[in-house]
Amino acid sequence: MVNSYNDDRDPITGTVLGPFEELETSSAAAALAPGETLVHVHRAFHLTGSLAALNQLAFPVLGVSSLPK
Repeated sequence: MVNSYNDDRDPITGTVLGPFEELETSSAAAALAPGETLVHVHRAFHLTGSLAALNQLAFPVLGVSSLPK
């Protein structure tokens, strides 16, 4: 499963917690019998840079633009 998260202002305090965008993965839910296992591999990549530089990676890899419309 892949989740995405786009940080914004806290609706109560108005504080900006980021700003950042995040893609995360979770292992699949599975009803495992005793002795069964499930393997989930997770890798985290933290990228920083200007929007233009990040867009050079975002569009070819994810098919989306990081630049505002």
